[in-house]
Amino acid sequence: MSITQTWNMLLIPTSFHETISREYSAALKKAEHIRKDKLPAIEIWRENPESFGWYMLACDVKDRHTYFNTWVEHKFLTDFSGLFNQKAFDSLFYKFAKICAPKDKCGEFEVAEVVVTHGDIAPQVLYQVLGKEALKKLPGFFGNFYIQNDDISKELLEYQKLMSKTKWSELIHRGIDFYNAPCNGNEDSVVIEEILQALPNALQYAKKKGCGLLGLVVTAG
Repeated sequence: MSITQTWNMLLIPTSFHETISREYSAALKKAEHIRKDKLPAIEIWRENPESFGWYMLACDVKDRHTYFNTWVEHKFLTDFSGLFNQKAFDSLFYKFAKICAPKDKCGEFEVAEVVVTHGDIAPQVLYQVLGKEALKKLPGFFGNFYIQNDDISKELLEYQKLMSKTKWSELIHRGIDFYNAPCNGNEDSVVIEEILQALPNALQYAKKKGCGLLGLVVTAG
């Protein structure tokens, strides 16, 4: 059975900035320590992002992995995927958000966006779509970020400039090629569009509310 992953983006009022900033920095420090051990996988991905991922050779919803292949060593694939789902950020989410009702509230915080995927992690799909530019241009640590309210407009503009370099149809096509959800047909394009639009939608909402934005990847089950 595939694992359910959620990419949660929460509005952070200025009154919580100091606390969240401190806690996020502590989690980031732990994650950066792990990054050092995964540098070979990151460099291989940077050189050829298209080689990463499980590519479906046949459609069988009962035994999906029997018919998949990958073009890089399994260790590099799992090392790179693991960067997006760090225990430190998962723990940060449950420390403050606790129970989350999508598009509603996560503990004390209003939800700006939640993307639910099965198997592949939403920001990893986004990285695959954008390629090596994602390493330089996307905020935070592999989909886990804290953006202060003063930086929201800048990050929104940066994302829009990055996306404008490629036709929308090509971005969707790249996402569908990578997304590891067999036999979905046209449903995959809906998921990819949701992934691509989640961050700018959340940034626009945070800007409107005058809040910061906390993004965390969480394993839901």
